[in-house]
Amino acid sequence: MAEGHVFCRSYRLKREPNPAGKPSGSARIPYARVDSPRPIMEKLECVGAGPPHVKWMPQGDPVTVPNLPPPSQDIIDKIMSVEGGITAQEALLLYTAAQTVRDGCIVEIGSYLGRSTAALALGTSAGFYVPVYAIDPHEDFRGILASNFRFGPSDRTHFMQNMLRVEVTEIVRPVSLSSEYVTSSWPDAVALLWIDGDHRYKAVKRDLTCWLPHLRPDATIIFHDATNPQIGPLHVIEELLATGQWDRGVAVDKAVSLHRRLHRPD
Repeated sequence: MAEGHVFCRSYRLKREPNPAGKPSGSARIPYARVDSPRPIMEKLECVGAGPPHVKWMPQGDPVTVPNLPPPSQDIIDKIMSVEGGITAQEALLLYTAAQTVRDGCIVEIGSYLGRSTAALALGTSAGFYVPVYAIDPHEDFRGILASNFRFGPSDRTHFMQNMLRVEVTEIVRPVSLSSEYVTSSWPDAVALLWIDGDHRYKAVKRDLTCWLPHLRPDATIIFHDATNPQIGPLHVIEELLATGQWDRGVAVDKAVSLHRRLHRPD
């Protein structure tokens, strides 16, 4: 897909002083590319329990919802102090998207050491305080983008330590399994789905298929590394848009969001 077809909005981390009087500035933590882990399970299929019954309540587009308090510089620094593969601007996108979720839950696929988890958890803590489920087996794995980088069980320890350090353990629910194992009886409606697991096409497609039955009618999906035509996320996005049921939302760096077209009940 040509770059011109991606509707981008630039997020600046330098903001006006927040109500506490502390100015927000750009985070100065360098960006490090890592590919979040999850094992390939080619023969497993997802059997969803069907769309959860939820009362219709629009979540709001994180770009257009007015009067959202921006994160302080301390919050940005706290997020970026966790090692991970998202940029400061992508972290701000996740923070703001999580902040708009009014009910249901937030699901993250691919946590690694928890930078994106921290962004989601701190965002909803500043909003409506919905649970964040962090789906990541944290087992031995080599990613498609960083084949020389090995993930493993020790990452789980660092993830837990980071969640304690950034003080989000009461809102983050770690799930050390792949989507195939948890979605068949998933109980909650998912308002925001962040997909940053195995970037192979079949794996991204399988993750999406697993969670689609559990998404709210007005859900948002954000894909990471979604601008590279050589890996799966971009192609899965193109397929979703082709259904006519989703609209392209904001794109920040390598993260692209989609919003489900909402049909109001009579």
